Order: sequence, then structure tokens, then C-alpha cells
Amino acid sequence: MRFKFNRPLLCFLSTIVLLSPVPSATATELKQVLILPFTINAEKDLTYLNRGMVSMLSSRLYQQGRIEILTGKKSAPNQAAALKVATDSNADYVIFGSITVFGKSVSTDLKVLDVENETTAIAFSRAGTKKGAVISHIDQFAAQAKPLLLGSGMPPAAAAPSAPAPVPVVVAVAPKATAPTPPAVAAAPAAAKPARPPEWKSERFKKGVVSLAAGDIDQDGKIEVVMATKRDILIRRYEKDRLITVAESKGSRHLNLMGVDVLDLNKNGRPEIYVTCRLNDGELRSYVLEWTNGNLVKIADNLNWYFRAVRIPGKGDLLLGQKRGTITGGSNFASLNEPTELFLAGIYTLHWQGDKLVQDQRQELPRGMKVYGFSWGDIRGKDQEQVVMLMDNYRLRVLDRSGRKEWTSSEKFGGSAMFIEFKTGADLSEVGRYYLPQRVHLEDLDGDGKLETIVVKNRDSASNLVARIKVYKSGTVACLYWDVVALKEKWTAETAAGYVSDVAVADMDGDGARDVVFAVVGSGDLLDFDRASSYLTIKWNEAPADDKGK
Repeated sequence: MRFKFNRPLLCFLSTIVLLSPVPSATATELKQVLILPFTINAEKDLTYLNRGMVSMLSSRLYQQGRIEILTGKKSAPNQAAALKVATDSNADYVIFGSITVFGKSVSTDLKVLDVENETTAIAFSRAGTKKGAVISHIDQFAAQAKPLLLGSGMPPAAAAPSAPAPVPVVVAVAPKATAPTPPAVAAAPAAAKPARPPEWKSERFKKGVVSLAAGDIDQDGKIEVVMATKRDILIRRYEKDRLITVAESKGSRHLNLMGVDVLDLNKNGRPEIYVTCRLNDGELRSYVLEWTNGNLVKIADNLNWYFRAVRIPGKGDLLLGQKRGTITGGSNFASLNEPTELFLAGIYTLHWQGDKLVQDQRQELPRGMKVYGFSWGDIRGKDQEQVVMLMDNYRLRVLDRSGRKEWTSSEKFGGSAMFIEFKTGADLSEVGRYYLPQRVHLEDLDGDGKLETIVVKNRDSASNLVARIKVYKSGTVACLYWDVVALKEKWTAETAAGYVSDVAVADMDGDGARDVVFAVVGSGDLLDFDRASSYLTIKWNEAPADDKGK
């Protein structure tokens, strides 16, 4: 059976089909965003400000068919509470935070959380000298958050225009129609360089990283990462999204490496590598390496020092040292009633005298401090130094240089799998473990004149209730800033399924901004690092170009 086609009708139907809107294959599904009332820290009741800011942010973020705004009734005290409310509301993202008003100063601290992945998508922090600055803060936050919520990765204004897209079809069907001219191709931002992910992860490599530091070891103008495993020193360089092997130094099976630090203390233009290590019986056998004629050469050996390099912005790098504590007669095994006695009193700056590394000035620090787990600097931006330290109970504490306590965190930080064993008990038959505190960095990452605190944050599956054994199954790195009366979280790196063993701060990509790099021990027995595997993560510092290198 043959059909007769009505040609005019067919042309009409074809035109209708061409002019009808076609669902985009890449259309983004509707995102539900929950905005919780902000926590207002102020002397006066500023409830009106809270309502106004939530309303303003809602109007800035809403987009028909793309972003639906939900509003909560109560503020969230922390990230866990915000995620719980968002989960109950079936939201894709949740926004929460605080506005602090102190005198004429105002600080706005907001976060966007990815509910499904339970991660921080955006951490936003701004300060101003007038209360009205909070309005510009909300505008800046909305401009940063909306591209993320739309899934475009760029500001909405930069997206290629879609409304004129069907215009060429209309012109083709009816050439005499007066259709608007499409925008010039040159105006489209498609040629803009795509934003890179906020973090980069290396491939896994065998052996667990005990400690790491960074510096231009071979003086080629590029930063290398120096990693200590249980026995060896590994030097790698980040290049084009890969880790390139630069050098390795094999260690003795009788030595256990505990830490590594990098700085040019002898001022010859080549940074030295300071390795803290001990014999199996606990006696210190620390040593120093230096890059000479294309090889790592040991320039000092058998040193009774625990090393730790600290960077004091405005003052340069210092090498701190503390000697090992008491040893009972007839044995090299530390025999102590208190773990703190593993370290002799006194933390000293060290310097080179000819080819000898000798102690210099004893540092004026609060009594009982150990060389690990602290740094000092101007965290308030007021030309006053504070000491930031990790205590043995995993809390962060801020003190002045005399030792007066100014603030202690309620949240736990740090968490280490590196320990020193010591004999204890009345007959010295029991063996205890003292876990070394994690490193604390103070760095002005954003160029605002105030130092941020960068510290590891591992989660102990035993909840730190078992003193002898630590089991870490997840960890991250946190960046905190001083906000009037306390350290507050500025951002955290993506939580890793493993143990974060150490963190360093250095310009890893040569753009002038200091990035955060850390090692994750992701599998194997944490008490035997030779059987574990590791990878590196770099948290890029995307500070504005004008702030880099400040």
C-alpha cells in the first residue's frame, strides 16, 4: 500500500519541529540548596541582620529550573549538625556559617557543604572595617558559590549565551526574517583556561611515608619533596601532574627514621636535609645530607638531636634541636617514669661552626615544651607573637611567649603513628609509648598580614582511648585563622581514607604562592611503614595574584 504525502503539510511540520525547544543532553538537574540561619556573634541583638543576609543570599543564588532555595529555622553549630539537617531536608548542598561583629569590625565566615559526599565544597572568609561590609561579603560569596551550584565551574556571566542558539535555524527556514545577530564569537569565554581541581593527588607508591619536607634540594629553581620512609630518604619533584624521581638515599636496617626537615642553615646556597633517626634500642643517631655534585652526601652523622625546622615569617628559617633524655646505666633503652623525660629540658637554635653542628641560643618558650608540635608567630596581625602548640591530649593551644594560656580548642587535632618506646613501672618491666606530636605550620597563605595555622587532623578509630595503640582510618589537613578570640577553621582538605603522616608548605608549581602538600599512608600496617603504601596530595593556594609571595 502506497501513501501520498502532502508536501506543504510536511514542510510546515518540519518547520515546527525545528523551532521547538529541544531538551539539552547536558542539562543540569535541579539542585536543592539549604541555607541555614547564620550564627551571629555580637554584643547587640542583630536578628534583623541575619534575616536580611539569608534573604539576600537566597535571591542571589536562586535560578529558575536550576537552583531551588530551602531555608532552615536554626543555625548549625558545626559541620556535622549542618549535614544532618541537610540530609533530613533532602538537600544537595547546605550553606551555614557565622557573622562576627566586634566594634566596627565584621567577619563573615561561610561554608558550602556537599551533602552526598559530606565534604566542604567552598570555605569562605572575609573581614571588613565597617558593618556594611557584610553586604559585599554576601555578594562575593554568592559569586563564588553560584557557579559551583550550577555545575559550570565559572561565573554565570561567563557562560556562553544559550538564548540566541535557535536563531540560525529560523534564518535558514525563512531567509527574509529579521532575526537578531548572534553575539560575536570573540566575546565567548570558551577559550579561558579551565580552573584546575583544588587538590592534586599522586599515584600510590610502595612504603609508608613517615615524614616529609620541601625545598629546592638540587638548586634547579624547582621545589622538591623530601620524604622519609622507615629506612630511606626519597626525593621527588612535581612536574606536569606527575612525581619525578630526583634522588634516593638508602638507610641502614638498624636505623629507624623519625623525621625530616629541609633548610639552608650553612648558607652555601644548597639546602641541607636534617634527618632525625634512632637505633632500634632508642639511641639517637641523627644525620645531615646535602646535594653535592649530583649526589646526596652525608655531611654530619651520629648526632644526639631531635631536629625540627620552623619558618618564622619576617625572620626566616630556624633549626631547633632538643637532646634525648635520661638513659639508665648499662642500657641504651630510655627508662623513664614520665614520657616528657624522653627529652632533655631546653630547646635550642642550632648553627654550623665549621663542619660541626652546635647549639646556639636557648629559646624562651613555655616550660615543659618539646621540640615537636609547635610554632610561634603573629597570628593576630598585631605585631605580637603567640605560640601555637599541639598538646598531648590532641587539643590546640595558643599561649603568649611567657606561657600564659590564651585559648584551647575543644576539637582534637594532630594524631600521630610515630612513637618512642620507654621502659616504665617499678621494675622497668613495662614498656610505654610516647606518640610524637604532629607538625604545626604558621603561614600567611592569603597575604592578609595574619598567619594561618596549618595542622594535620587524623581520626583515631579507638577515639584516643587506648594509650598504647592508635588506629587511623581517615585524616585531613586543616587551616585555621585567628578570629577575635579563637582559632576558627578556614578550610579543610578533602578527607583521605588513610593516615596523614606529615604536612609541608611550599610553592609546588612555581606560581609564587605557597601550597600545602601532605602525605597519606593509605594501606598496610601503620606500625610497620615498610609494608604500607602512600601518596601525596597538594592543596593548591589560589590566592589572588597580588597576594602571592607576600
